[in-house]
Amino acid sequence: LTPKIPPAASPPQDRPEASTPHMHSMAALASARASLLPGLRVASWNIAAINNNPFEYWMTHPDERYEQIMQGMQGLVDAPGDADVPVADIFTEGMWAQLMQQMQEQGWAGLEETEEKYHSEFKNRRIVSEFLKDPEIGSKRLASMPDRVTNTITTADNLRICRPTPINAFAAGDMGSVEKWWPLYLEFFFAKEYEFKSGAAKVCSLLQPIKRAKYPAVSEQEERISVPLSCLCVAIFDCILVHLLHQLNPEWQDVRHSICTALGSQKVDKTLDILSNQYTDCDLIFIQEAAADLIGQIAGHSVLAGMYEVIAPEKMDLKRDQNSLILVKKDIMDESAAGGAIQNCTNAVVDKLNALLGASGLVMAGDIAAAIVAVGGGEKLLLASFHGDTNGLGTIPVVRAVSTLLDELATEQEVRPKLVFGMDANSHTKGKPGKALGVAELAEALEELGMVSSWGRSPDPQKLTTYHARTYLQPQLNKAARRDQVREKGDAHCKDHFIVRASDFQVDEERGCLRDNTGLGPGQFRENMVFPTLDFPSDHAIISCELVARR
Repeated sequence: LTPKIPPAASPPQDRPEASTPHMHSMAALASARASLLPGLRVASWNIAAINNNPFEYWMTHPDERYEQIMQGMQGLVDAPGDADVPVADIFTEGMWAQLMQQMQEQGWAGLEETEEKYHSEFKNRRIVSEFLKDPEIGSKRLASMPDRVTNTITTADNLRICRPTPINAFAAGDMGSVEKWWPLYLEFFFAKEYEFKSGAAKVCSLLQPIKRAKYPAVSEQEERISVPLSCLCVAIFDCILVHLLHQLNPEWQDVRHSICTALGSQKVDKTLDILSNQYTDCDLIFIQEAAADLIGQIAGHSVLAGMYEVIAPEKMDLKRDQNSLILVKKDIMDESAAGGAIQNCTNAVVDKLNALLGASGLVMAGDIAAAIVAVGGGEKLLLASFHGDTNGLGTIPVVRAVSTLLDELATEQEVRPKLVFGMDANSHTKGKPGKALGVAELAEALEELGMVSSWGRSPDPQKLTTYHARTYLQPQLNKAARRDQVREKGDAHCKDHFIVRASDFQVDEERGCLRDNTGLGPGQFRENMVFPTLDFPSDHAIISCELVARR
């Protein structure tokens, strides 16, 4: 492929990456595409599944109220002072009586023991130092488990309903004060019935026992009464958040709404706008963590639909709704090839992976998409897109499975396909053997297979493609990081790569592999900037490069 002119965009940056423009005639471009492309423009982006909690991770926000609220919450956790009032001062005896009555109407067991615990263990606790910061509440999952199952729920008819809490996209009422929030809360849990896949039920019926076998910090008594006890704890947790946010800034709901809009209701539009405005010079675009609906949204897009074919896994992930996709530019495909231009081979990769890993659970349905694509001049590409597990432990086995398939295809096919693999490897700056994949460990495994990352044979682990961390507005404070601890305690890693056979392609040396965390085009990357932002709706940077075919 003859190099094309990259998008003209030059935002203020901390350390801009270089992107050199090139110009060629349309005749030269057409000639290049008539035979196997000497080079390919490629991009890869984990667009990130929608996060239910808009406040869970630090982000870059233009509204000064955001920093006031988030830094204020961090300050309260560090040194709560006079704000560290007893639970009963905000979650009052009257509120407890109302909650108890509702739980009694459900016929739940263990209510007397739960009441005893409320009076002896919870109501006199200080809201920050002894409740939010209590490591036992975290290790026992007394607030985080009920949050997980009730935060954002999809009904049988695909209606998304949200618990009245600051840490989701709830928009069905005013939570500006505890007094306004509490009736909404009781109604959500106990008053309404919804149609779930298992049948009509109230939200409170979704609360599940917390098993001691999985969470050994839970006592036998707490396991026995874990349904009403966790119902109490998540109510206190949400009450504390509403109270503290109102104290920090009464306009906190406006800030929350702006985040929910940018990273929720407008996320897909922003994602497709970035791809269509900045990356349509790419021949291949690899996407990870895409909802299944994105395929139809691309097919209906005014720009992308006419330019790209979408390759999806043969078995989609409809439960987590996180799927890897490959966008192939139509004008590089050879539609006259025997068997068609595209042969989906995802299942072949999965079969080889299962032979390596068995039922490990490291790689789920939808995590990988793969296909053989015929291009100009009778050449073929083996394309793959992959999203690794959190610790990256499935990444090297997946690469090995793809390598095995590639070797088989070299003997079975008349033309040996060339590999282009875009991935979120979930590789870490510093690995832990058997626990977390390191960038160096990935590079060593690739070299053994005759492959190389787009970051080179010895990748610089500081070429970060993620840069964010959990805030203090989420139910597991043990995982929170201060604003100035993002790099040390957060997710700041070189996770995203292109993988090729070293004998097939090399990254264009002049251009290199570029990052983008602004949505303004290749190389438009701001160092030390937390993302997502209101304009860039993912916690992964886009990476792009030109792959030059070796002769």
